[in-house]
Amino acid sequence: MAEPSTDATQKTPPRQAWARGRLVDLGLEAVSLSMLAFIATGLVVWSGRREISRELAEGWLREHGIEAAVEIDDLDATGFSGRVRLGSRENPVFAADRLEVAYDLAAPWTGQRFGIQTKAVRLVRPRILASVDNKGRVRFGALQPLIDEALKSPRKPNVPGPAILVEDARLDLSTPGGRVRLTGDASLDDGQLLRLDGRLAPLRYAVPDLALTAKGATVTARKRGDRLTVEVSLAIDSLEAKDADLAGASAKLSADLPYPDLARMRASGPLEARLALRAENGRAGEGQARDLAADLSLAGRFDGGLDAFAFLGRSRGTVRGERLSAPSLDARSASVSLEAPRVAIDHRQGRTAVRGAIQSALTAEQVLAGGAALGGGRGAGPRPPPGG
Repeated sequence: MAEPSTDATQKTPPRQAWARGRLVDLGLEAVSLSMLAFIATGLVVWSGRREISRELAEGWLREHGIEAAVEIDDLDATGFSGRVRLGSRENPVFAADRLEVAYDLAAPWTGQRFGIQTKAVRLVRPRILASVDNKGRVRFGALQPLIDEALKSPRKPNVPGPAILVEDARLDLSTPGGRVRLTGDASLDDGQLLRLDGRLAPLRYAVPDLALTAKGATVTARKRGDRLTVEVSLAIDSLEAKDADLAGASAKLSADLPYPDLARMRASGPLEARLALRAENGRAGEGQARDLAADLSLAGRFDGGLDAFAFLGRSRGTVRGERLSAPSLDARSASVSLEAPRVAIDHRQGRTAVRGAIQSALTAEQVLAGGAALGGGRGAGPRPPPGG
């Protein structure tokens, strides 16, 4: 049987027993598809008949409390193809129109235990239904006990993961703030993301102190050596938060960062990021802006993960607006340049501390200070960053 085509380089790993613990490195879609590969490849090789293989797979899943439907189109000693549905017909947790798996068999007469080593997986139009709880944990409904059991299995050293190609995927997430739909394509190899092209559908998201209405977003990521480049573009109708508001906004974030250790969810190394923001109206604290344009950059070293991290580096930027206002200050056709030669950010236990000094300079065609017109002007001075 021909192996499924992938963007990643195919390879022939040593013939060893398959470890279910490979799930830990593969992300949301990869977790589900690797589990499917385990279900299918671990059972179908015991029979040369597709019908018996299908019944074995469905029976094994029923024993684990999972309603399923498995169709096998082709099966031989090197791989199989078919389609899978996990969960109810009306509301499946996982379904794929086509699943292709290529594997190597370790036979007893070679001196090894009988086993399967998955080489490559291709998923076409996978559909995943998941939820995010109040603690930020992603849950997969009826599949969660099976996933939890697999995650407890230790990863075997020197056993590479498969090359994985995901085409036209859709992930529906139920979150505390509303339903979120993500679609896209991805490729992985040995548990590492090589390429991601994702799209966020229009959404309304609302939680205490935050409400967001967005037209959608795009996300691209590429792995280059030990670096990961990410670009995110977001179109915002409105954003309302406790300390900031935006209306009619668009944002683009570009970042070059160290590739994270997915098992530990940590990263360490140089980081560079740029943010370009445009908005019809904006507010930050007591300051407001109309026809806002902001360009900010950050460069330095990052160490840690999402729950706790430290950053040390520098930042600079420019904020322009047809009108910028703050208590006792009103500027027309104004521009503010910002520079922080040394910025330290520390995030732990849900709290973020920012230390450093920001040099700022204001230029404007007209400035009103305390009700008095100053005409065109320029002012500068250091000030501490928020939280500093």
